[in-house]
Amino acid sequence: MSETVTGAQAVRDSIAGVMRSNSRAMTFGLGANDPGRVFGTTTNLLEEFGSERVFEGPTSELAMTGVGVGLAVAGFPVIHSHQRMDFALLAMDQLVNSAAKWKFMFGDQFKVPYLVRMIIGRGWGQGPTHSQNLESWLAHTPGLRVLVPATPQDLSDSIYAIQDTEDPIVVIEHRWLHSVSGPVLESGQSLNFLSPVHHGASGEAEVTIVVWGLATFDCLSAKNRLLDLGIDVEILQLRELDAINFEKIKQLISASRRVLVVSNSWGPASFADSVLADLATSGFSDCNMSRVVYPHSPEPTALNQLKGFHVSDWRVANAVLEMLGKDMSLNPELPVDQPAGYNFGPF
Repeated sequence: MSETVTGAQAVRDSIAGVMRSNSRAMTFGLGANDPGRVFGTTTNLLEEFGSERVFEGPTSELAMTGVGVGLAVAGFPVIHSHQRMDFALLAMDQLVNSAAKWKFMFGDQFKVPYLVRMIIGRGWGQGPTHSQNLESWLAHTPGLRVLVPATPQDLSDSIYAIQDTEDPIVVIEHRWLHSVSGPVLESGQSLNFLSPVHHGASGEAEVTIVVWGLATFDCLSAKNRLLDLGIDVEILQLRELDAINFEKIKQLISASRRVLVVSNSWGPASFADSVLADLATSGFSDCNMSRVVYPHSPEPTALNQLKGFHVSDWRVANAVLEMLGKDMSLNPELPVDQPAGYNFGPF
């Protein structure tokens, strides 16, 4: 039986589940024990598991990532939270040169049960240095798993994946997902790879949309808006940024011969570009291919400069209409800086 929870609850319950099943597992990070409890995702963990397993660290991302990797190599599963992906850049040496390479350098003698939550997302006033999604940097690194959840189920599976993999994991966790509600089922399958989710068309799909993370909801909304115009699309929601997905994408677009890749990040040298490049070099060069991504500039700070910057349902719908050669478009809407009913500040 499934239970409907928020994304924040799904993360919190899954971390607790991992820690209950393994007395050596621990979680730490800036904000883990402060009043906000990492946007509510570590609530009551300190009270249940104690300060030796749930703790804050000094504001030194590189040092604390090194601590986490060292603990993981020694057999202590670690769930480490970075409240901002931007600041996790300081930890890249430990993540890329140590965590991702450890088992390869020592002939598979070690597992690295290290999961790092890199939280992304926007709110008013964040601007260029508090809003970045560097998913493609990480997906480029062999030895790292890069998970891109959208629903509470995805968030739960992403956390529990630490139990099924030998490789370090990066979960790119958009903070708007913390307020999304949905069912969570206990997974009875291996989480060594998070398979994509197919949101099929009502009839024959005219366009295949490939998407991941928060932008999934924009694409689902666009799908409904397009259906009102008599246009049917299908959506393949990736849950892990891995080339394993490419074969599934090719199976789907073999019928429509049109693919739109949607990502809440920049386009050049991106995972979105990798999807299109694989298609172009493996027998699908005649397909109509496009993408919806950020403009290639840092995110503006002022709300009145954000129109059309982020992925939105109208941007996705208009991209589909253009691919189909339709002489129509949906009017741009005002930029949305936080979900309805929430007032996220600059942090």
